[in-house]
Amino acid sequence: MTAQMNDKFIFSNVEYGISSIEYPKKYFNINSLGLKPIEFHTACWRGYIATYALSNGNLVLNKLYTNNGNNKYYDAPLINNKSPKIEIPEDLCDEYKDSWKEYTYEDIGLKLNYTGSVLITKDYISKYYVHMGFQSPFNYNTVIQIMFNNGKLVFSEDLSKIAASLREEKNIELTNERKNDLFFMKWINDCFDISFNNKVKWLIENTEYR
Repeated sequence: MTAQMNDKFIFSNVEYGISSIEYPKKYFNINSLGLKPIEFHTACWRGYIATYALSNGNLVLNKLYTNNGNNKYYDAPLINNKSPKIEIPEDLCDEYKDSWKEYTYEDIGLKLNYTGSVLITKDYISKYYVHMGFQSPFNYNTVIQIMFNNGKLVFSEDLSKIAASLREEKNIELTNERKNDLFFMKWINDCFDISFNNKVKWLIENTEYR
């Protein structure tokens, strides 16, 4: 189980990674598009990587890289009337050569009706790297909160200074006495959970640093 690849977000013409989503299950459901991907490799268990953006102040799915779920009878669906570029990698193992396809959708522009916050980040601080799940948002130099109401951008705030202040105080490493089986399993689950409850609830609620 390894560090996972983040989705991307284009904000003010700058590419960020998505580090936490307030309501992940309501943000984007790839199965609703007729896609049922399987894992690419251990760094992408979900089987897709998405790029989101703003279009006239609205949240949109802009790019999607995924696969056909290893079903040779499965045809790529149109997404917002866009068809994908389809590739069959040359280095596939024999087991998948007759069935595996990779789909890349560009300039999709599909509006999403998400209500809630998203934390976007960049400039990761390498000394905090953990080779497990999604990296914690407070370990980036740049942290921005963006909030949507039915897909419309209603708020944004730079939380980088707050994250830096809290980073100095918070011990993010596992201590020896906490390395018991129950704690370790919870830690693994939290690493793969991108929701606010497990990633950044304490960061958003720390108004004393604002």
